[in-house]
Amino acid sequence: GQHERAVDTLAKAAERLPNQGVALYHLGLAQEALGRQADARASIERALEIEPQASWAVEARARLANGRK
Repeated sequence: GQHERAVDTLAKAAERLPNQGVALYHLGLAQEALGRQADARASIERALEIEPQASWAVEARARLANGRK
């Protein structure tokens, strides 16, 4: 389905753009939608390591704190 395609596309984007945490953040969201919680948490944590001050970082931290990843 759409989420599987999104995971594939975003994983490739994250590999090609290793300094762009946003790709990993969105990868984590897609992984979450597929129920892949451990993968999602790892992707979002890595995204925050790369871009801790990004515009999406506050939402990402809230997701981690709420256990949604």
